[in-house]
Amino acid sequence: MKKKSEKVTITGEEYSDILVDILHEYYNRIVSDDDIFLALDLKRKGTGKFAVDLSIVLAVMALRLFSLKHNNDGLKGFTRNHILQKIETSIFKFDGTEKDNYEDLFDQKYNMFASLVQKEKTSYDVRTAFVGFARYLVSQYSDKDEEENSEVIQKMSAHIVEYGEIISKFIANSKIKTGSALVGKYEYVVKM
Repeated sequence: MKKKSEKVTITGEEYSDILVDILHEYYNRIVSDDDIFLALDLKRKGTGKFAVDLSIVLAVMALRLFSLKHNNDGLKGFTRNHILQKIETSIFKFDGTEKDNYEDLFDQKYNMFASLVQKEKTSYDVRTAFVGFARYLVSQYSDKDEEENSEVIQKMSAHIVEYGEIISKFIANSKIKTGSALVGKYEYVVKM
């Protein structure tokens, strides 16, 4: 007899909070990875810009994957705003102009990476896109060519692919609760 999976109903805020909690976990893993830190010479170059770029890449990935399943512009806007607000306040403690600059940079990167994660791609292609995000980050902070950076790309890719797979699984196991979008109080049913 097949075991019935448990389902829980959570608010849109709680859903976005879970996405940010996953993002924050992988953000911390990457920024505290000594191999990446040393290979990219972040001690000399500074970690501030890298931290911002990393958080944006992770947020772009989450929202691109979210958008593959959810077509509702209001829902996407709500989720985007909540995720960015949570990153700005919980990771960086941004306010005012810093928040505006962060959101502008996010929107630029979101549009720049638009073609990397698309609905019609296979899971292999999506994994390749995840590796593309890692390659992008490494290329922004290293003067070496890609061949010389193969080890750090591999290390960064391992983190980013795992992050992408967890986000994908969470999104795949959840759906918007029928009728909740109509009243603007987004709720999700999540299969555990």
